[in-house]
Amino acid sequence: MQQQSERHDDVKVPNIRRRPGRVSHEQWERYVECLFPKYSPVTHRLARIAPDSAFPQFDVIPVSTDGRDAPKRRVVIRGPQRGDNHCTCDAFQFGVYGTCPHVQFALAQLAETSNDLHGDPPERPYSEIFLRHGLKREIVFRPAVDVPRVVLKAARYCFDSNGLLAFDHFPYLKTLIERAADCRHELLIDGDVFGQIAFLSQQRERHRKIMTVFRRGVHSKAFDSLLTAPLAVYQREAAINAAVAGRFLLFDSPGLGRRRTALAAAEILIRTAHVRRVLVLTNTPTLHTWLAELQQSTPRKSQVVFGSPAKRSELYAAETQYTVARYDDLKDDLAAITGRMRPGLLILDETHTLKRHGPETARIVRRLESEYLFVLSGADPVRVPGPFVSFVDMLDRRRTGLLDDFLARHQQFDLRTNTVNYVDMGHVARTLPQHFRRFESAEYRRSLPALIEHDRFLPLTEPQATRHAGLQNRLFQLATPWRDAVAEYKKRALEKNAAVSTPEQPAKADDDSQNTPSPSQASPNVEKPAKPVSGVGDTTHEIRIPKPVVVPAGTLHEMQAIIAEMLNTANDLSLVDPACSSGCKIDTMFELLQEHLESPQVKAVVFAQDARLLHSAREKLANSPVSCGLIDRYTPPREQKDAAAKFLREPNCRVLFASDGIASRLVFRNVQLVIHLDFPWDADQIRQRHAQIEPHPTYRPCHAYLLISYGTVEHWLARLRGAHELFVGSDLREGQSVVLLDEPGRVKFFDHVLVMLEQVKEPPMVISGR
Repeated sequence: MQQQSERHDDVKVPNIRRRPGRVSHEQWERYVECLFPKYSPVTHRLARIAPDSAFPQFDVIPVSTDGRDAPKRRVVIRGPQRGDNHCTCDAFQFGVYGTCPHVQFALAQLAETSNDLHGDPPERPYSEIFLRHGLKREIVFRPAVDVPRVVLKAARYCFDSNGLLAFDHFPYLKTLIERAADCRHELLIDGDVFGQIAFLSQQRERHRKIMTVFRRGVHSKAFDSLLTAPLAVYQREAAINAAVAGRFLLFDSPGLGRRRTALAAAEILIRTAHVRRVLVLTNTPTLHTWLAELQQSTPRKSQVVFGSPAKRSELYAAETQYTVARYDDLKDDLAAITGRMRPGLLILDETHTLKRHGPETARIVRRLESEYLFVLSGADPVRVPGPFVSFVDMLDRRRTGLLDDFLARHQQFDLRTNTVNYVDMGHVARTLPQHFRRFESAEYRRSLPALIEHDRFLPLTEPQATRHAGLQNRLFQLATPWRDAVAEYKKRALEKNAAVSTPEQPAKADDDSQNTPSPSQASPNVEKPAKPVSGVGDTTHEIRIPKPVVVPAGTLHEMQAIIAEMLNTANDLSLVDPACSSGCKIDTMFELLQEHLESPQVKAVVFAQDARLLHSAREKLANSPVSCGLIDRYTPPREQKDAAAKFLREPNCRVLFASDGIASRLVFRNVQLVIHLDFPWDADQIRQRHAQIEPHPTYRPCHAYLLISYGTVEHWLARLRGAHELFVGSDLREGQSVVLLDEPGRVKFFDHVLVMLEQVKEPPMVISGR
């Protein structure tokens, strides 16, 4: 990966355009010249490199007026034909026009001093092989006027009549070089030529190695040990294609497992192409979703990069195969990524949301250089044709003709009005058969469930994290002494059971004064000596059976209040900095709605327990052209029914906010998106909400997003979702007190608290205000 530094002299890379068929060459040349700024001798000067050499190299040096050292650009001038020259600036390296302002300035200066631009190509005393830049890079052989016939004959074996290299014949290039050396004929070869040949050769060799391992394709036994998670047939096929291509667009609808497919392709490259490090860039809500997928799918080391800049820099330097980072940190972490980490494979997830991170982040992402690249998205190319062009540009960084073919088939550019239209984007797979997949087969859609759940892990703001940390410490202080007492009770109970089950073995009496725990709040009672147990002979042994530890009702009530306040912290909007949207569930909800509502058929239902949270969420869409409805427990039954009917009947009413406690017989129809703002841990409540959803019969599946604050109490409870019946007999939502429980209920309540505390493994993600 090459480091991309901040350069105040670099010009903006022009948009990608292809010359329309009816536009003349002269008109197109004038248009391209207008894309770049005009340099003058007042702002720049031209310096010849090695004046005695025939090789035409120059430095374009900006004239600094503010005391800063402006970077110079090295240009190679071979002639007036666009694409033959070369420059080291970004506008030339990443552009598609084969020119830049530095090259144009050099040509203008040379035209003033020499009419033939430092010698017409036929007069040059040397032959040259160089890389012609443009939408398609071509290796060109330009012979000298007095080139030896033996050299010219050797060139005909690998170059066609137009002087272009036929890649299938590139092994003859070595013979051409040897013939030129034997004749002592000067043959200059551009260094980029060997890089282009190496890239194409590497593609063929990678394809050979992968097909050697996966001889039977999707039915190869190598897939059995590739991942620890199962792979569907279509995922195996896409993984092989992505690994063979090396640079791949994986566009799948949510729920079809594109992340696992990308991991399978990454594992193939790790095993066959010796990729050492993989960097995954994604959004904040899917940061730990990736970590969960990695831990489930592969035993290799994986990590999430989050925290202070110093901590993130240390994580990038760690010897870890998989690293997951955020787009939001990319600008600050670029030096650590390109310098200390240097990943061999770059995976870009949720790329259709890049515009939300700002133009600077999007520019850095598009300029990142990596040998292998996977671009993942859930968007349809029909909806995002503009960004899709930049993704194809990233794939075809070597300009092998992929981008040229795509623009020729799908881009319609009007030079007179300077407008661009994209056509036939629904058939992109035919244009990019080896580099693109968006799997929407009707057969596999029918095999999917009607509703698919997705977990989105969100950070906290600093005020939320501070309050949550204080409550967490208080909860641990209350639970720790009693947890020790419960552990000691269970240990002694096991010893008692072992002694009773083997009466022939003598057992020692317990020493209550030393072994009985004594928490500060209360001391568990111990019964008096129980029934004697007869051993061998006439010896009688006494065993003291401890009474079960019962936490005082007041302590349990305080724990219940603390847990309730901790759960409310993630939804407390008063603790959310307006300048920091990543810590607010409502802003994440808004981003999900923006993403899914781009399709006109999608309708969404947003659930929450607290009606105040729903009203705040509705205010977020106040300026949106989309109409919204709201139903809470205080809405009369008649109005609830009318709101549900309006949501079904009116096409513009596409979002409905609903609270718990509404009429259970009310059903929301034709829904493709469900968002749960709270209670992601309560499986029963989630099922009850989903029971009121009727997915669209045609547009399947329906996607349900659970918004979870990572590292908080709701995350701890979400880990136990469906595995334990939490807080039996105590409904925290309705405010029922644990004091009303009987003694066995209190014991079970405290056991569930201990189970919950065992899930505390990672601290919360914290987003600082910006």
